[in-house]
Amino acid sequence: MAAFPAVARWSVLATAYRDALPRGVRSPSGGWIPPETWSGAHPWDPAWSEHSRMLHDAARLLGLIAEDGTEPEWAVGLREGGATDTSALARLLPAEVDRIFLQNDLTAIAPGPLAPALDVRLRTIAARESAAQASSYRFTAESVAHAFVAGETEASILEFLGGLSLTGIPQPLAYLLSQTAQRHGLVRVSTDEETGRTRIESVDSHLIDAMAVDQSLRPLALTAHVGSLTTRVSRETVYWALTDARYPATLVGADGALLVRERHPAPPAAPPHDDASDLTP
Repeated sequence: MAAFPAVARWSVLATAYRDALPRGVRSPSGGWIPPETWSGAHPWDPAWSEHSRMLHDAARLLGLIAEDGTEPEWAVGLREGGATDTSALARLLPAEVDRIFLQNDLTAIAPGPLAPALDVRLRTIAARESAAQASSYRFTAESVAHAFVAGETEASILEFLGGLSLTGIPQPLAYLLSQTAQRHGLVRVSTDEETGRTRIESVDSHLIDAMAVDQSLRPLALTAHVGSLTTRVSRETVYWALTDARYPATLVGADGALLVRERHPAPPAAPPHDDASDLTP
């Protein structure tokens, strides 16, 4: 779905919203009654006032109701129980682009909303930093290594970016791709089937030696074992610790296949509680 054009995705989302509306605001045709009457649909329900307000806000976010309360042309079909007027919707959305500017600072700039299929693939190679009329992406050793694990190669990335870029392939980016490709898979993180411990292996003994004395990895309590390192810490935790320490780590499954893992951001910290009434004398 993420690779579908914006008009198709918006249409599916709006249609799903319409089909999920509660019975009190649905019209006999399968659409909805005038939004200004929604608040009175369930007068005996004490929670309905807040719920109808949330439904109204969602309709505005979807563009089914304009800021001035009028109905956009593209939403008429949905309101009547039919389909979205995709041509009218397309006129309201910015045109998608299929080209980017690659820059020497390892960023890419799309001069408009990048076509979804291109955006999806680009985000397997680079981290998207902003999403607006001009989206920006940043290439890092970690993002490129992630692409290699997902099946990309140096050649496939160069071919993809070469066909997409209006500015060619900058030398810093070509160097990053080359260096990451050379280091890809040097450090393999797996689970020892016999002991259940996490095992770190590498064909480069210098990397094993470096990790064994790396102070940033001390919390892992790494133990040397026959040309490798082991720990009781979970495989995923070890992988992300090595990645954060700039080691070319890859996760390996029981069958020897490389595994792809996505990092999910931590939830925002709760704001400090400054209520003086909670203080005891």
